Amino acid sequence: IEKRYGQGDARLIKPLQLLGEVLRRERDFPASRTYLDRGASIARQRLGDRNMSLADIMVTRGALEVEGGDSASAIAALDAAERAMPEGEISSRAQVHATRGKLWIEKGDGIRAEPDLRAALKLRLETGGLRTGIAWFSQAELGKALAMQGRFVEAQALLAEAEVKLQE
Repeated sequence: IEKRYGQGDARLIKPLQLLGEVLRRERDFPASRTYLDRGASIARQRLGDRNMSLADIMVTRGALEVEGGDSASAIAALDAAERAMPEGEISSRAQVHATRGKLWIEKGDGIRAEPDLRAALKLRLETGGLRTGIAWFSQAELGKALAMQGRFVEAQALLAEAEVKLQE
């Protein structure tokens, strides 16, 4: 692609993301970042600031930072992914909210986790997450965030419902 169309061609976006993903899975985080950043740069340049190619790259970047143990960078990447998503994108947005909410829980911040987890649950309920159980998993995570805030009655109700629904 580079030889034929140049180093900034939009056709490079997906291969750069996939290469970054492979390197992330091999735990070569510095090389993965290099390819993901290059893909993100081309996506912004060729497709603008709001497009799913850029959002997908930033979600991958968020996963990389989670695995690399840098939750602050992971949250920043997920924030960037959300900003890049076109209006109306539901499934990917739900995943971003769920992942970011889980990161806030891991950081011990139930207050910041709550809005993300509520948004993830709402979106997953709207998109068929009942069939797969993913909505109830999000509900259980929301229960954890509430418990961290000392809201035990609310948390227990959500966790109990999620447990029943997951066993159905």
